[in-house]
Amino acid sequence: GEGGQEGETFKEFKDFYYLCQLKQQGIDTREARKITNLIPPEQVVNLFRAMGYFPTESEICNLKQELASEAYPTGPDGIPQVCFKDAVRLYVNHRSVFGLKRGEIEEALQKLIHDDEEKAIKREDLLNIMKVYGEVMTPDEITTCLAALQGVRQKDVNSSQLIEALPAMMDADDVATELLGLVK
Repeated sequence: GEGGQEGETFKEFKDFYYLCQLKQQGIDTREARKITNLIPPEQVVNLFRAMGYFPTESEICNLKQELASEAYPTGPDGIPQVCFKDAVRLYVNHRSVFGLKRGEIEEALQKLIHDDEEKAIKREDLLNIMKVYGEVMTPDEITTCLAALQGVRQKDVNSSQLIEALPAMMDADDVATELLGLVK
């Protein structure tokens, strides 16, 4: 298992939960912190992503509907707020138990390539697909993600520098490490 409340996963979840609280108030704020032990839905999604679960836009919509339909406390803006215990419950109930497997990435990439002989796709083609098909990403969203994955501040680089840092031809391993941030 994952060690229960004494395990690394639980400790990591708790650390990320507290980070979400800090991000909500502004990391660089000089004002006194207001500890509410609650986070809004968008921070719940960030928490899930930090834990390696990347919900689709449809799954995020379902999560927000669940939050709106249940008796969660609301913040001053009327938006439901989630306590730590409920965040753990939501994570356990919504994430995939098995995670993403390399074979699934290969299969998905192969569908995009449309050629059984080819095992890689041009980075520009893949980025264009991300802007047009499925759960569409805007160029700004792609830039934000690439900056985060490459460990640079977005304001320190432009989008073309981030794109050029990707391999010109991307195979399943490149997609896993460079675009999904998975570790080999």
